[in-house]
Amino acid sequence: MRVMHLLHARVQVYNSGGYWTKKFMVWVNQVGLSEPNDEHVLRGHLAEIDFIQSRIWEVERQIRATSALPRFRESTQILRGFRGIRLMTAMQLICETGDFSRFKSAPALMSYLGLIPSQHSSESTTRYGGITKTGSPQARKALIGAAWKYIYSPRVGVSLRTRQQDCSARVVEII
Repeated sequence: MRVMHLLHARVQVYNSGGYWTKKFMVWVNQVGLSEPNDEHVLRGHLAEIDFIQSRIWEVERQIRATSALPRFRESTQILRGFRGIRLMTAMQLICETGDFSRFKSAPALMSYLGLIPSQHSSESTTRYGGITKTGSPQARKALIGAAWKYIYSPRVGVSLRTRQQDCSARVVEII
């Protein structure tokens, strides 16, 4: 945001597509500002962005390496067989929930994640409200994000088909 505010304040406008794409980064690195202090601030912000991006890549590399360990391999393989779940989401769900076999049923898992409706009851009246939001907000957000993929028509694309090659027939059948 700081980069964008600085550029807009100095009337440097990018009109060739979306921000933070490769094309945008090439453009912003070629921008020259007339004031030396402005140029120094811009270069400092861009260096900070490069550092953060390299840190993200390093953490993602570590997560990929961890997912290959025997402890995580089978669970990530199964989860990646579902639409909307790739490696990072699978690892997030595994790390936030632990062992899925400890949940006796899907409602038990949903209750743990806070994805069941709240209920207010008195005598013969029962009212349901929004989800309870108990449990891990990170796991709940990841699972809800993955669930959005299921509102579209159930087709299996190239990426999902590739991920499902190592999955059991039962997992593929659930899709």
